[in-house]
Parts: sequence; structure tokens; C-alpha cells
Amino acid sequence: MKNLRSMVTLLIASTVWATPVLAAGAREDNSNLLVWAFLSMCGLIVVVQLLPVIFMAFGIVTGALKGKRPAAKAVNK
Repeated sequence: MKNLRSMVTLLIASTVWATPVLAAGAREDNSNLLVWAFLSMCGLIVVVQLLPVIFMAFGIVTGALKGKRPAAKAVNK
């Protein structure tokens, strides 16, 4: 029982002493709403510029999968 008590005491003491060391390595992020709004606008610009590429690629793939259409027959009168 004495051994268990000393182990618990050592665990609590090491946790208390290690807390400031762990907190010193923490990084504080001071970004406010304007920074996040700016980054969101940059992301929106990238997405909007990718939309035509996606539509064009979709059109190319569907055109390649359809194959050629038969030529229209000429009507002789």
C-alpha cells in the first residue's frame, strides 16, 4: 500500500511540474475574422476558376463515350 501511495504521489507531482513545460510549447493563433474571411475569398476564387475546367472535362468524356453519330442522308428530289 505504501508503494502504491508513493507512485500516486510521484505521478501527481510529475503532472503538476510538467504542466508549465507543456503549456510553454503551445502556439497561440491571433487570427481574427478578417483573416479567415480573406482566406475564404481566396478559396472561393480557386473553386470558381476550376468550375469551367470540370465542365469541359465532363463534356469531353461524354463526347468520347457517345461515339460518332451517323451522317444524315441527303434527300434527292
